[in-house]
Amino acid sequence: MGLLRWVLILVGAFVVVRAILQIVRPASARKRRPTERPARQLAPHEILGVEPDAPQADIQRAYRRLAREYHPDRMEGMAPELRELAERRMAEINAAYEHLRRARPEK
Repeated sequence: MGLLRWVLILVGAFVVVRAILQIVRPASARKRRPTERPARQLAPHEILGVEPDAPQADIQRAYRRLAREYHPDRMEGMAPELRELAERRMAEINAAYEHLRRARPEK
């Protein structure tokens, strides 16, 4: 019974790490087939998951939600590759937020 328990724990950990990699890894870092076209760049509002005409409050709320989810400090104790991916994703989120914040200053 003990061995089965450890096997299930290891399989569960593998599934979790794989899911995190699929979420955190940007499309440009994933393997592409030679005939596949590069992915198009996402617009800042697409990165944050808001509508193009979203109010500043919605943009800030989306930014904070994504920052909580992808912040590199949350990857503490995990593989260095995961932390690096989280840093890249967070840089992308920060750049998108900064672009939208400057484009629409709060009144």
